Amino acid sequence: RETAAAISGVAFDRAFSSPLSRARETARIVLQGRGPELQVLDDLHEVNFGSYDGRDMRRARSDPADPLYLWFHQPASFRPSPGGESLEQAAKRIRGVLERSILPLEGSAGRVFVAAHGSVTRILLTLLMGRPASRFQELSMKNCALSVLEVCGGRVRIVDWGRIFY
Repeated sequence: RETAAAISGVAFDRAFSSPLSRARETARIVLQGRGPELQVLDDLHEVNFGSYDGRDMRRARSDPADPLYLWFHQPASFRPSPGGESLEQAAKRIRGVLERSILPLEGSAGRVFVAAHGSVTRILLTLLMGRPASRFQELSMKNCALSVLEVCGGRVRIVDWGRIFY
């Protein structure tokens, strides 16, 4: 709500969200009464950990025996469980959202709002910085942090990232 209030003067031409409820709820709060209709993009969903979904992430970060430990410390070495996705698969999916849904709006939409998830946002920013996706854990971002990207001539530039308004 504080982030929404901080950017209440910003008008958006288009809005996208992950299908997961926490991202859609964030988008609803930010866009309430002033935004375009929210378009849900399945490919904005958080990284799919398959059978590892729902685990205690605090434990996974600190316990080398936990199957998700590598995701937090050596993401390039992480191997997904059945039904999950690798870092490479996630990065390809996330880059695809940019290429299929955002870049084509250049010239027809001045401001686009996207509500996604921490890993999704950090992977995209890492790729846009010209770094390998495996370095995404180097970026620290809090919930409801805003990043601003500019598209010009089909190229994307990071104007600001990880800005907190609360």
